[in-house]
Amino acid sequence: MVVLKYLFFISLICSAAGASQSGEVAPALARNRALEANDAVGETILGMKSSDGYIVMFGLSHAHKLQPHQASPLLMSRLEEGLAVGLVSLPLDKLRTTQMVRENVLTYFAETSETIPVGLLAVKLADEIHRRDRASAPLVFNALLVGQSTGESGEPTRKLLKVDQTANFFECDAVVVGHRASELNQWLLEHFSPQRVSGLAALVEAALSCLRSAKLGPSQCEICV
Repeated sequence: MVVLKYLFFISLICSAAGASQSGEVAPALARNRALEANDAVGETILGMKSSDGYIVMFGLSHAHKLQPHQASPLLMSRLEEGLAVGLVSLPLDKLRTTQMVRENVLTYFAETSETIPVGLLAVKLADEIHRRDRASAPLVFNALLVGQSTGESGEPTRKLLKVDQTANFFECDAVVVGHRASELNQWLLEHFSPQRVSGLAALVEAALSCLRSAKLGPSQCEICV
């Protein structure tokens, strides 16, 4: 897995935040606040897959929105080889989620000497959301995961998965999480089909076309291939 860093004239921001409230309505309140916090953190993540199995993930940050202590939205190859994780959240929930992700990755590797399957990691993230909901201490984030899992043929296959703040997860060909995600996901529905995109260069160009469609200001862009 290769991590490249660019400065590119694109900007997007995130949608996710955590809040702790007492009572049964705490998870719903936290998620509502997460949606209202779209402009609070300068991050967004785009993931796309080509017809020949390439997957790219773009993590974008607004220099004018970021706090000095705020981490990059992409964990990328700082985890095990072949596994990338992108998190969109406010700093406290991002710290908690990052720690949990790393613990699961390291524990699985210690037990098996292998990288955790991406589907299993998605299950563990969803379980953690449910656990914290039951404890009235919601953990709210959106995540994109790239890694290997076993396909229907029994052979390893690379997948792009989204885990959202309602603890649902599913496989995607292309998806955006973060500020203006609805607008950008609509662009993907109208203009992107993985069957028509082959090769890494074409996939990166398609991703940049999607991000340019937002017509926003400058951002720092981190790319995972």
